[in-house]
Amino acid sequence: MGEGYGYRNKEYWEDKVVIRLCEDDAGEAAAKVALAAWRALRCRDGGRVDIRNDAHGQPNFIEANPLAGLRPDYSDLCFIAGFKGISYQDLIGKIMESFLRRHAELSARGRAAA
Repeated sequence: MGEGYGYRNKEYWEDKVVIRLCEDDAGEAAAKVALAAWRALRCRDGGRVDIRNDAHGQPNFIEANPLAGLRPDYSDLCFIAGFKGISYQDLIGKIMESFLRRHAELSARGRAAA
């Protein structure tokens, strides 16, 4: 059924893909590359950065997805948040809080102060 993470493996992932949190040295190295890419691209609020290790185990930036899917129990960003103990509602709240910190004029507090 094909290799990689294409449509079939995304849509029917349960018996094809293992999704897990990686908190070892390799995970930390990938996180550093992902955060550096996110910042270099000046992404904001929330999204996902895809990393792939090369043949030598070195993490490499693949792509940034600043408009990552947010469908609960389906989208990768929601799975990642869940692994970190962040509920779907809290994930959406964190994204909105980040946005509103940059746009205080749009928040209820910002409007009341104006």
